Amino acid sequence: MSMGLSLGCYQIQAQKQTLSHAQRLCLKQVLEVLQTLKHPEFPNAAKGLDGMLIADNILKSRNGTGVLIGGLAEEVWNKRTKLQDLYNHKDVDVLVLNKDFELKEDFEGGIDWWLPNQGRIKINSGSNYLEKNSEWNENLNTVILGFYADTFHKRPTLLRPGLYIPSSDFVIEMRRYEAFSRIDFPKVNVEIDDNFENTFNNRMRQKIKTSLPKFIVDKFKGQILSDKYERDYGKIDEIRLQGLSLGELRGINEFLGNYEKANPNP
Repeated sequence: MSMGLSLGCYQIQAQKQTLSHAQRLCLKQVLEVLQTLKHPEFPNAAKGLDGMLIADNILKSRNGTGVLIGGLAEEVWNKRTKLQDLYNHKDVDVLVLNKDFELKEDFEGGIDWWLPNQGRIKINSGSNYLEKNSEWNENLNTVILGFYADTFHKRPTLLRPGLYIPSSDFVIEMRRYEAFSRIDFPKVNVEIDDNFENTFNNRMRQKIKTSLPKFIVDKFKGQILSDKYERDYGKIDEIRLQGLSLGELRGINEFLGNYEKANPNP
């Protein structure tokens, strides 16, 4: 075994050993959250590659830019994925970057569109409320993602209109933000250090690989934000993810009146 490989194995083992008992329990909880995160279904949802191409066409016709997210974004990052595997997912989730993007109808094209929104929210800090300006992405059911996307260049963006396939690292980061946003970390009193995040990333990497099936590469040439398929690093780095805390999610839901909708007065 080479010294480099030995060192790599040692580092992985060290990461596992440095997780405290509380961190291991918290990691288990975080991974379980990912299994339970499900959004309400809607009728006539477009699926698989057909749905991805529908979203791509709508975005291009409306001068919009979007990123594939959700389970389908995970599924495509495995070169062994078959075309039919994509149709096992209930819909196509697209995170829209343009703040001025408008739909002609709810769930247009059978796509679950996650549109950008913003507002001044209140966060309960325990003893008082903190007010702050916040951004988020929500779908037509006003479900809030645990992250939102920003572009490095506000206007104009380096990305032409269309649907983009994010890098596998982006997908793992997306899953980490989504899971972490559902955990009350101050309450569980667990330190989220580099070792914790690296262990989470390694778990995700068991499923999310680093190569795409050829049919995805062919259909989305020039729209894959990974250095394996794109040489323009400005384009690759144009989209940045920002995570939301559980307190921010609660503040956004309060701002949107989601709690009142779920519990209307008799």
